[in-house]
Amino acid sequence: MNLDHLSYTSLLAFSQCPKRFYWNKTLPPAEEEGIALTFGKALHASLLDSLEDVDKAMETFLGVWGNREGDRLRNPQKAKEIFQLYHVLKHCKPLPPPEGTPKVEGMSRWEIPFILDAGLSLPLVGYLDGLVETDGHKRLFELKTTTFNSSGIIDAVQDSPQVAIYMAALLEYIPDITEVHLEVVSLKGPDISCSVFPVDISDIKRTMEWVSRLDIMIQDCNRNDDWPMNLSACNSYITTGVCMKNCPYKPLCMSDDPQSLIPVLFGGQSHDSTQESSSGSEA
Repeated sequence: MNLDHLSYTSLLAFSQCPKRFYWNKTLPPAEEEGIALTFGKALHASLLDSLEDVDKAMETFLGVWGNREGDRLRNPQKAKEIFQLYHVLKHCKPLPPPEGTPKVEGMSRWEIPFILDAGLSLPLVGYLDGLVETDGHKRLFELKTTTFNSSGIIDAVQDSPQVAIYMAALLEYIPDITEVHLEVVSLKGPDISCSVFPVDISDIKRTMEWVSRLDIMIQDCNRNDDWPMNLSACNSYITTGVCMKNCPYKPLCMSDDPQSLIPVLFGGQSHDSTQESSSGSEA
């Protein structure tokens, strides 16, 4: 398998089940992205706009959302309600990306793409939701959407290696930044909860050691073309405060002819459900 980079999502998928990582990297892309994933992307791109102008936020949102109808919790009207609420709350002040940030087509004016050279066999890539100022301090902005209780998501994110990886990436631009500004949008309200918390250098160091070990295992699996299945990842189990979905790749692992099942399982829908469920949130 030709691997050219790693991401937090792919690392998490491998840690849960190497076979899941393999299917995720080798299956054809979905014909149409799932509603939950698209809504999350659109909200990530536009929420900070709403602090300045709700109409501008809607314009950005619709640029990502397109003409989809959505469902009861994910639609343009729900997005507008979220923007109007966030505009009133004004939890933070959005800041432009740090000087020297590369421009990537399709990203909002707030999002910060990164390529982190962490001494791995492959670069670690991703993007940050943004940079904000609160109480006179610059902080990493992180957004999560959920249909669950927001308090459980806040606790999960604070302990997540995702935040430590993102902080390591931001430190390349701003060496003295130490805190995260987290916004959790509960779609059922909508309701928006805010939390500010520090990320210690020791947490970043431990997380990067975890990343390094996973990198070694991924390269070993790829070199030997051997991607073992972790049976415990096939079933729903409690992680980061919410119950994960059944692994969508399980039928493929159980079949003697997995290629024949691909059109049936993944035609017209996103097959990367690990991205939605990995942090107990939708985006």
